[in-house]
Amino acid sequence: MSTRPIARFFVSVVLALVVLLSLSPPSRAASDAQPRYLDDKFIISIGGFLTDFKTDASVGAGGVFGTSLRLEDELGVDSDQSVFRTDGLYRFNERHSLGFGYWSLNRDGLTEIDETIEFDGNVYELGAEIATVFDTDWVRVDWRYSLVRSERGEAGFSAGLSIYDFQVGLAGEATLGGGGTEFIRAEEELLAPVPTIGLFIHYAIKPKLLLHFEAEYLDLELGDLEGTVTDTSVSIEWYFTEHFGAGIGSSTTDIEVTDAGDDPFSVDYRQSGLNWYLIFAF
Repeated sequence: MSTRPIARFFVSVVLALVVLLSLSPPSRAASDAQPRYLDDKFIISIGGFLTDFKTDASVGAGGVFGTSLRLEDELGVDSDQSVFRTDGLYRFNERHSLGFGYWSLNRDGLTEIDETIEFDGNVYELGAEIATVFDTDWVRVDWRYSLVRSERGEAGFSAGLSIYDFQVGLAGEATLGGGGTEFIRAEEELLAPVPTIGLFIHYAIKPKLLLHFEAEYLDLELGDLEGTVTDTSVSIEWYFTEHFGAGIGSSTTDIEVTDAGDDPFSVDYRQSGLNWYLIFAF
């Protein structure tokens, strides 16, 4: 596994701890109202996510990995896309809350390959025209514990489950074992339910102007499945009424997952970009 996501995660942890230590209560003169976020029991955000991708994938058969493919560079798969995204939070009490999130994206590409590749046991020769699809669905649920609370904000830890569903497919003229070619469409799916741990900080610059920082990480080996997930995000929100607001932020996700079973599948996936959203809080 690459150490790049691990290093990025621990840098995020250090920065988060610095902010956490600054969460001392302000003087009475410094704050004339409780920050909106700390009073709300239910919060949901709905918006868009403009993101860039870098994806390497390998799909094999019979226990043998296929060619490692750079989907955006070699197969013409979309390298950027706007995606619908929703996130939310339900607060049970001052210390405990439940977070959730969802997004889904579908990317495709069509290109004439400049090398012979093997995918799912099929061989596509140099010069073949290949259509590629790469779909990703993500669902997150996590429990959050607010370790530090003040008049200005809160900071704590999270533990939960992120489910990644990767589907990749190639279609084109494949070379047959006895000679000749045949149009073959091959698809494989990798469902990766990944437990994660993380930390969060919500800080009120002003009662209606909030800064959020979150980071999650996991490095797991379980049987044939091995994976590393790192997710970091920072955003700023403005509540323009008691129950409604808007936000803008930036996030980066690194995922490296390998299933070395009978039908081996590996994905090295990175997405980063800007998101904007509306907030409904009650």
